[in-house]
Amino acid sequence: MPCARLAELRAEREWALSRKKELDETEAKIAAETAEIARLEAELAELRGETTVSTP
Repeated sequence: MPCARLAELRAEREWALSRKKELDETEAKIAAETAEIARLEAELAELRGETTVSTP
């Protein structure tokens, strides 16, 4: 039945959009945490009197 297929496709689309949003949020969180790690490592190196090498 066309109506059942339409409902199935809409449900799958919603699932895919939800999954994409979740993945995007996770990637953003990882990027933010990676930046925080780099910042803290640089701060600690400075406090220890070490020279730091900037990494992107």
